[in-house]
Amino acid sequence: MYTKIRKLGKGAFGETFLVEKNGTEFVMKELSMNRVDLTEYNLELNALQKISKHHGVCDSTMICLVDHFIDYDNQKFILITNYLQNSTTLSALLKDKYIFTLKDIKFVMYYLLEQLHFLHDYNIVHGDIKPENIIIQQGENFTGIQNVMFIDFGISCIKRCKPGGTMTYLAPELLPEIGKKIFINKNEYKKTDIWSLGLVFYQIANGKLPFEDELKNSSNSMAIMLKLVDFYQTTSVIPSDYDNDVVSKTIKMMLEISPRHRPSIHRVFSKFKQLS
Repeated sequence: MYTKIRKLGKGAFGETFLVEKNGTEFVMKELSMNRVDLTEYNLELNALQKISKHHGVCDSTMICLVDHFIDYDNQKFILITNYLQNSTTLSALLKDKYIFTLKDIKFVMYYLLEQLHFLHDYNIVHGDIKPENIIIQQGENFTGIQNVMFIDFGISCIKRCKPGGTMTYLAPELLPEIGKKIFINKNEYKKTDIWSLGLVFYQIANGKLPFEDELKNSSNSMAIMLKLVDFYQTTSVIPSDYDNDVVSKTIKMMLEISPRHRPSIHRVFSKFKQLS
């Protein structure tokens, strides 16, 4: 039996809680059966099972599945994963205007690239990379960055990939496909993870997204989509102004507008290590 300690977050399809069992803390994700069906639940479950199987050890370097079950009484699908002490989401740090040092930025980039390399090696596409889905673990008194980890594999894919994600972090090639009932080749879909993570790195390094000014006063998703499409059609290169070659060159590689020319995670990670 898991005992709830406090709520960690709430999304469109459910809630997450910090829970405890036998003196150990975990994250419990509850998905409402009214909003998620068994097939959708199994997509996330299968991704987490595959990660746990191949990663082999449940530690602070990668999300891992601890337990899963269905709570029929409360109509909930339940996923239990590891919990990082002194952790928060990257989005919370950005909202609080956390100042990322060069050491912080390189640390975050290295370990998220390493994790994405692992995921793509085992043909897992995250599909919704954004600051809300990245956990940052800090030291005592919430100082410094000790660990970083992807979370929320709710729309990940292993075999057939259906376009999804969060509008502002979607790759340019996905914007015209929003709302369509189509599937994209898994290897092509991996390139969208590269783009989304590149935008996250840009945001950490530069303090805002490259198109933030263009999206001001856009109150609905259609207006945002149209402005993003226009921005990408009139922009050939998205340079990072960050004054460090390793950071700026890696971001520039990842934010290649054309998916055909956008590099794989293997090339990006290799180049990052080479530049470092």
